[in-house]
Amino acid sequence: MELDPEEISEKRLDQNEHNNDNNNNQPVHNVNSFVNMDGLKCLYTNADSLLNKIAELKLAVQNYRPHIIAVTEMRKTRKTPIEDAEIQIQDYDIFRSNLNSNLDRGCIIYTHRSLQANSVKLIGNHNDAVWCHIKLINNDSLLVGCLYRSPNNSPEANNHFIEMFNSMLQNNTFSHLLIMGDFNYPKIDWNSWSTNIENVEDPSNIFIETIKDHYLYQHVQQFTRGRGKDQPHILDLILTNEEDMIDHLEYLSPLGKSDTLF
Repeated sequence: MELDPEEISEKRLDQNEHNNDNNNNQPVHNVNSFVNMDGLKCLYTNADSLLNKIAELKLAVQNYRPHIIAVTEMRKTRKTPIEDAEIQIQDYDIFRSNLNSNLDRGCIIYTHRSLQANSVKLIGNHNDAVWCHIKLINNDSLLVGCLYRSPNNSPEANNHFIEMFNSMLQNNTFSHLLIMGDFNYPKIDWNSWSTNIENVEDPSNIFIETIKDHYLYQHVQQFTRGRGKDQPHILDLILTNEEDMIDHLEYLSPLGKSDTLF
């Protein structure tokens, strides 16, 4: 996935990697804290347990050299904590959600250290989300979110998810917005931005109205989930606040038996 020009240049990433090589492979931050979003590359995957796929993810990073990586479903049912050292990728900062219960699947955003991204405090009671902020030139800024919503959410959990979504967009200042994640709304037809459900209080209808209220665009057009005889659906989404913000979206082979990579 590549953001449109005027949206961190490949040259800047190359220069920082060259600088790292000349400093005993120790990552360095760019002295300029403001980023020019020119050809910013992003990679997203629904890992369905990252620990046994981290080697594959590192290989994908080596091949595609993204500036931002978003990962949902970091774990399945593992009860013990996952340490940063187990999932670290060289030259990338980690922003991750708190795994407060055995039900939390975990979200991660990796950002190349040249971006000097900052963590954004999560607002609300939905834990499976992580946000960061990147300063851009001309006083612009990019807010990046990685979200997971369980298909087995209770009505209360669905409300918490929407409340978090609204609060993060309403209480943070940004000019550019990029949200990636596994939203699990199989009833939404993204060609028509509608469902066949008459109940306006259905979670799918509420979500459609929510992203319309924020004037967001949804960019994924191919099925992201379909196993065996299951009907395929678009469950993993990329949302932005600009229609032409994404210049190129490439659907890649998933990591192992995970669902999505683009």
